[in-house]
Amino acid sequence: MVGSKFDIKVELNSVVEQKDVLIELNGSPIAKTIANKPEYIANENGKGSSIVFRDVQLKQAGKYQLIAKSPSERLEVIWDVYASGPRKVKMSSYLLVME
Repeated sequence: MVGSKFDIKVELNSVVEQKDVLIELNGSPIAKTIANKPEYIANENGKGSSIVFRDVQLKQAGKYQLIAKSPSERLEVIWDVYASGPRKVKMSSYLLVME
């Protein structure tokens, strides 16, 4: 949902330097859309490097494509962000009768 907070985690299958990883969101460097500083994990549990963006918020609905490239691999994911309609207040009325 637009405005909802979520994390983006890129898990690589090998250990790489953070400078050797290029992450794009919709064809542009991710930093153009997401201002949050990423957390770099050099070697997560012996499985490879990870990069985590926490508390990300996207302000526009639409299709998003994230591509992460390192010297040895290319990862891609596509997802949809939906807008919620206007919020409606539901009113209930009760009649209390005392005898």
